[in-house]
Amino acid sequence: MAKKEQSSEEQANVVITNENGEDEEVDLYMMSVKDIKALAEESGLELSSTKKQDMINEIMEEVGSEESGEDQGSEDEENKENEENQDQQEESDEELPEEEEQEEPSSENEEEASSSEEEGQDQANVVITNEDGEDEEIDLYMQSIEDIQALAEESGLELSSTDKNGMIDEIMAEVNSGESGDQPEENTDRESEEENQEPAGSEEDADEDSSEAESSEEEQEEPAAEDNGAEDNEDADSSQEQNISSEENEEEAEENSGEVEQEEPAAEEDSAEEGSSFISEEATSQLLEDVKQSLIDELKDDLYEDVKQDLVQQLHDELIGDSKGDLLDEIKSEVMESVKKDLNSALAKDESA
Repeated sequence: MAKKEQSSEEQANVVITNENGEDEEVDLYMMSVKDIKALAEESGLELSSTKKQDMINEIMEEVGSEESGEDQGSEDEENKENEENQDQQEESDEELPEEEEQEEPSSENEEEASSSEEEGQDQANVVITNEDGEDEEIDLYMQSIEDIQALAEESGLELSSTDKNGMIDEIMAEVNSGESGDQPEENTDRESEEENQEPAGSEEDADEDSSEAESSEEEQEEPAAEDNGAEDNEDADSSQEQNISSEENEEEAEENSGEVEQEEPAAEEDSAEEGSSFISEEATSQLLEDVKQSLIDELKDDLYEDVKQDLVQQLHDELIGDSKGDLLDEIKSEVMESVKKDLNSALAKDESA
């Protein structure tokens, strides 16, 4: 919260710093109670009221008191400077030009110092490692209380304060103590480098001594090399004999490898036969029977009707061909018997009548 712009019954405008670090004017009456509480917490204000109007009044009073305090401080500084200037003018009017030239840079330095103090109060920059693994500088005053607490937890810091300014003061104190603790390590590194440089001269002397010793050893080895010449000739003859025997062994190995290559296809055929008989003969025969039976069952349904028709036709032909006359005679006799019965019954009725 920077300063108060306007205060009335309908408006309570204040200037805040948004997430982009820019000044933004907001009206407290247009904000919810929750947002007003959050704004007060970020500004380090502890509100005793719970009603919206009372909270706005407390915030506006705090803003007004801060502005009046800043105005009073600036007035005191101006009065002090004026008194100093008057004293200097009274002491020596002749040295006024020189004194004015000296006062201008001093006033500039005071302004720079005051501005740097204000920036130090308004900023608390720390370097963190972001999600991409890169170093990033952030201002703690631009972060929310939840983000500051999360940052402290990630850094292994236990904060005792609950307000924002107290948390920031604790973090900055820890950062400053860490930076001061790094300086002794740099001094120890420099001392170790100097110690490593000191024995360099002694190492060079040791190298010279070792080179002299090696040269003396080479002089002693020269006569021994002449004596070893004859032995080298004998070794050459023996090496030739070994080469001849090695060539013979290579030829025998090639012949044996050819036999092995011929035996490999036979072994592969045997392994193929063994691999094909992974099912026993009994299981194979049972499988064939099951397949045959399933095919027979499928064919039964298709052939049943055909066979039935053939048998019916065959029986019909046999009956008609073999006993056609007998059947006709039997039918005739049956018909005659039924006709006789009908006539007899008719005659019996007539006689009774």
